[in-house]
Amino acid sequence: MTFEEVYNKWFQQCPQLFMENLKKDLRLEIIKLSSSLGRDSDDQSHPINDEHTKRMIGNLKYFITYEIPGICSRTFDLDVLKSSSVQVLPAGGSTSQDFFPYHCARALGEQLETEIVKFPGHHNGYRIHPKEFADRLHDVLVNY
Repeated sequence: MTFEEVYNKWFQQCPQLFMENLKKDLRLEIIKLSSSLGRDSDDQSHPINDEHTKRMIGNLKYFITYEIPGICSRTFDLDVLKSSSVQVLPAGGSTSQDFFPYHCARALGEQLETEIVKFPGHHNGYRIHPKEFADRLHDVLVNY
């Protein structure tokens, strides 16, 4: 599947639904991350307060209004990427396979005829699973 096909499936067919789902997914993810941040429920060494959560959710307006359109309009010169001496390995979170960015990474991998590299967790796996993420990154850098 090409990026254009992924984009059309997720965005062009129904942009309002896409944006509503994106807002909902991001809001739920931020709440989930804010409530756990990879810590035990009894661990209060890094308490999360309502102000922090509100600020993170407030940042979504900027992200959705200004960054998403730029991301969605970005195209790559696949011939340049394929002929580059630098190996391009699209990556995604192991628990984010149902989300738009993962579908884009998978489509890029298909176009480059390479596999998608999976990292632990979701979008912020490096923050929630730092040891596992670092181990996986080391593995990718050494073995690919």
